[in-house]
Amino acid sequence: MPKKQSKKAEYLGIKDIQTANIKIKNFPFESDFEKRRNILMFRLLCFTGVESGELLKLKASSFFIEDDILKLKIEKTSVRKERILCLSDNIFKECIKQYDEIRNENNPFYFHAIDNYKQAITLSVLQKIVSDLLSFANVNTIEKTPRMLRKSFAINLNNEKNPITNLTMPESVIQEILGVQNRTNLRKMLKLDTVDSDTLASQFNKIKVD
Repeated sequence: MPKKQSKKAEYLGIKDIQTANIKIKNFPFESDFEKRRNILMFRLLCFTGVESGELLKLKASSFFIEDDILKLKIEKTSVRKERILCLSDNIFKECIKQYDEIRNENNPFYFHAIDNYKQAITLSVLQKIVSDLLSFANVNTIEKTPRMLRKSFAINLNNEKNPITNLTMPESVIQEILGVQNRTNLRKMLKLDTVDSDTLASQFNKIKVD
């Protein structure tokens, strides 16, 4: 009798994301630069809800510290306003430091190509990086894409309860974090008929990936 195949999921839960981030550290990267860059990009996709296009346009100045909190600035576009995201020190502080030690400071884009440091990596390259890392981590999802990671982030934010109030995060806050202009689009992402905020740092502060 053939072995029954497990059903593929549409998104990753927080524990699955944590496990994947730990496993990918053993991926056979071609260089130390590639390892530091790709792991940081993967974490940003998992834990900030940033879109692929936004990620590729980041600059060194996009990361800054304000009031002792590590933050990320996403520049405004024709369809989205600028937004500031708080990052978890546990997940990002050391990872950013390690990448900063090895990246080329002359590139205007934070994430640049290995073979040509003057160019940013392309969307197709980013998609392959994510697909390869998720496959290596044995992730069983319908999609192995940056879009799936963004969706997972949104759903996990929606499901997370404040440890003090035991309330879930308001839709309006999730919408602001993701930069989603239309509430209907957010509800489609969350698959919902209806839908005092914590920062991203506090939402994922208990996650250990190092």
